[in-house]
Amino acid sequence: MNSHGALTLSAAHGHRTFQVVDYASPSIQAALARRRRGETVRVRLQRINGRGEAWRVTELDATVERANPRQPLSPING
Repeated sequence: MNSHGALTLSAAHGHRTFQVVDYASPSIQAALARRRRGETVRVRLQRINGRGEAWRVTELDATVERANPRQPLSPING
């Protein structure tokens, strides 16, 4: 996550990236900020209309907070 709170997520399957610029809650943003580059997380994304290819994370899989930070998690994009 950069200093403006934005991050790039890559789909686990395929070659698609998502530019995340908004979060449904501060707790989702904080949880993602604690993750390390290269870790896999499960999120639900919503496209932000009028912002090009910008996305909002609306849901973060609850296992993110319970998992070992070094253990990869299964991805979903919705």
